[in-house]
Amino acid sequence: MKGFIGSLLLGSCICSCTTKLHAQSAEFAPIGATWWYDQVEMFPPYNIALNKFEVIGDTIIAGLDLRVLKYDFIRNNGTGYTRNYFINNDSGKISIYNIDTDSLQPYFNFNASVGDTLVTTCPYDAPAYSVVDSIVNVVVNGIDLKRFYITPAELLYSHNNFPDGAPYNYFTERIGNNYYFFPIPGAADPPPGGHLRCYEDNILGLVGNDEIAECEYLSPVTDFENGVFELSPNPSNGIFEVGISSDENYKFVLIDINGRFIPLNATALGPTIFQFNITSLPSGCYTIIAIDKNQFVGSKVLIKL
Repeated sequence: MKGFIGSLLLGSCICSCTTKLHAQSAEFAPIGATWWYDQVEMFPPYNIALNKFEVIGDTIIAGLDLRVLKYDFIRNNGTGYTRNYFINNDSGKISIYNIDTDSLQPYFNFNASVGDTLVTTCPYDAPAYSVVDSIVNVVVNGIDLKRFYITPAELLYSHNNFPDGAPYNYFTERIGNNYYFFPIPGAADPPPGGHLRCYEDNILGLVGNDEIAECEYLSPVTDFENGVFELSPNPSNGIFEVGISSDENYKFVLIDINGRFIPLNATALGPTIFQFNITSLPSGCYTIIAIDKNQFVGSKVLIKL
């Protein structure tokens, strides 16, 4: 009998410890967590700014335990601004504290089930409604997390600005939304824009979007540098070569007319010549940018026939 009771207690302890470990690994917005998001403009150059969020500490306002979320909007011409938001985490139910109304407003519920309707409130726009259409388990840097796929819900409110469909239709535990930190694009050029470049914290480590080469860089507001590399042929059927002016370890990123970042895999033909293949992409105009040590160094317009 004692052995049976001991086995029950041991099993209960293991279950409790496993639950606590998952809760810790799935915690949203731990101190030190940092997000990097694009700022996509309507017209070229598409990516002239950077949105950076960082959880910098805890505070108490009106008796509420809150995390301080520092937001930096950075343009490469030296302008921008910084502001703080405040996050409340009630066992996975995330809210944003509104100072003006002295109230918590819903952000996301990581305890939601399939079919639940959720409200996401944005500090600078009207709320959006969404429905959880599926929940899957994903492994991110060796840690098991839940991912909630969402679709817009019309309900009684017509101003629903959740984008519909890939690649910005899910929330992942610990990381959040994969397109906007506040996923309500109230305009074509919303602050803070999207999509997610990278996320990092001291447990999960660095998580990079597959379509992004670097986390923190800025593209120019005015003219691009032209002497860093050359494209040939241009226009191209999708197979082209890049010749760089020196033996540098550049990374290249392609941007389509919608501001979407597309990964480029290079085949080295020599120390300063690289070949790329984008034959699977639609015909049109693309911008290819060169990055060195997280800094923009040059850009060219590429026409794919």
